[in-house]
Amino acid sequence: MSQKDFFATLLAIFATVVLLSLAWEFCLEDRLLPRVFHDHRTETNRERWEFVGTAAFFSLLALIVPGVIGVRSIRQDQLLRSEVIRLSQEDALTSLYNRRRITELLETEIRRAARYETGFCLLMMDVDHFKSVNDVYGHQAGDRVLAALAGVVRSTVRATDLVGRWGGEEFMVISLHSNTQGGASLANSIRTRIEQADLGELGHITASFGVTAFAAGDDSEAMVARADAALYAAKRLGRNRVESVSAESADRPE
Repeated sequence: MSQKDFFATLLAIFATVVLLSLAWEFCLEDRLLPRVFHDHRTETNRERWEFVGTAAFFSLLALIVPGVIGVRSIRQDQLLRSEVIRLSQEDALTSLYNRRRITELLETEIRRAARYETGFCLLMMDVDHFKSVNDVYGHQAGDRVLAALAGVVRSTVRATDLVGRWGGEEFMVISLHSNTQGGASLANSIRTRIEQADLGELGHITASFGVTAFAAGDDSEAMVARADAALYAAKRLGRNRVESVSAESADRPE
């Protein structure tokens, strides 16, 4: 039950008590009690209203305790639901969106772009030589690197952009209201910030990026495939770089 529905229920109970009191005092009492008590005295209007006021006052007092308890219970339930939703959508290590949630957001943006003819970019990022980090420094150090890089990405993108961990050392950024050039510029900003980040005993690390923009007829699989192709091209061409691909160039025969 929502807080609004709970208060509506309390108000309905209070209104019912008041209405029953009014009905008793002004309609039923003088009809029913004389049949039982022959010496029944008809009350004045002031006495009737005093009874109604007393009934309303004590019913209000009786509802305060369950009202306070109910509000606390509803708020705790809402907080618990929010936490469950957050945990189901968040990557535990980086606090970014997890793969399931970032995929849902990508599909949502594709539908929005198709309907309103707007554009956005998809960035795929992969940490260069990450396996060597785990091999040399251990997986805990690797986890710290991923968490640190997630912070760099989050602090570089715009507030409207969506960031998620795609899996392992791969990240996805959905850059809204952007074209290929804008997406590549954002990817280069992230790449530079990562390259300059001081990771303590690990020194510095780099990342490669693949960028593509939404095109009419795209679905999530097509966009991810193009961004992946651009990412692997960046890897082949020496890493620590950004490569972009459009739908037209991806479909062009070699």
